[in-house]
Amino acid sequence: IYAGENALLISSTASGKTEAVVIPIAARISENRKDSLCICIAPTKALLNDLYKRLSAPLHRLGIKLGIRHGDKPLSSSDQELSFLLTTPESLDIILCKDYPFLSKVKFAICDEIHQVFGSPRGFQLLFLLERLKKKAGRELQRVALSATLGNQNMVSEWFRGIDKPVRIFSTGTKRPINPEFHWLDQHNSLRNIIQQSKAKKVLIFVNSRRMCDDLFLELGNFSPYRVFVHYSTLEREQREYVESQFKASEFAICIATTTLELGIDIGSIEVIILYEPPQNVASFLQ
Repeated sequence: IYAGENALLISSTASGKTEAVVIPIAARISENRKDSLCICIAPTKALLNDLYKRLSAPLHRLGIKLGIRHGDKPLSSSDQELSFLLTTPESLDIILCKDYPFLSKVKFAICDEIHQVFGSPRGFQLLFLLERLKKKAGRELQRVALSATLGNQNMVSEWFRGIDKPVRIFSTGTKRPINPEFHWLDQHNSLRNIIQQSKAKKVLIFVNSRRMCDDLFLELGNFSPYRVFVHYSTLEREQREYVESQFKASEFAICIATTTLELGIDIGSIEVIILYEPPQNVASFLQ
């Protein structure tokens, strides 16, 4: 990556993928601060907020100005001097439409959790955004994609390269064991019973819709000793951040979420994960 190669990194959650990419790119930026910009694109606001917390201190110590732009956080006038920008595909589209001058400095594009957008309309939007960035900068961009779970690595690397030079695949090859249990829910075997039988203190429940989040929240209300939370993208920013911090801090807690919490943000130690509805694909199941 330091040598400028396009790359696809595949490694398990919390194994240090972000640092493995940011360190060499930060080193390259440090060599030419005035004319270098890295744009890191991630699919959710929660993941971007978590990345901002993790990267702010080390990049600040290097003198690299970090900014964040998504639906909850607009760019300010001082952000024209950025060397590192965190954003979503939708917000990057808006930034490109506004034609900010600092975009001409872009040299690096990091695309986190690429499995979330591969093969989807958002994925094709991402490829078009990278081509627009390349046109704005007048140069090829170094492209780096990250994921913990991918079905066909070669297919994703070919898709991600666009018309640029090849993407080199780096994969740790390590696999974490999954210990699944299947339960049929009925009046004699409720979700409450399953959670109680697990004796877990922290439980994360994934569903496929905001409505199901709310339905399960009502079903699990007043479930002592647990605090019960919901998390999805249309919650107000303050509510989402409150849920993330309180779920992490609570000793006994249940969080019912859509895929907004699928993407490796730091919410503390989880003992049991329940997939209340089947995920959309195998990669999402593994994630």
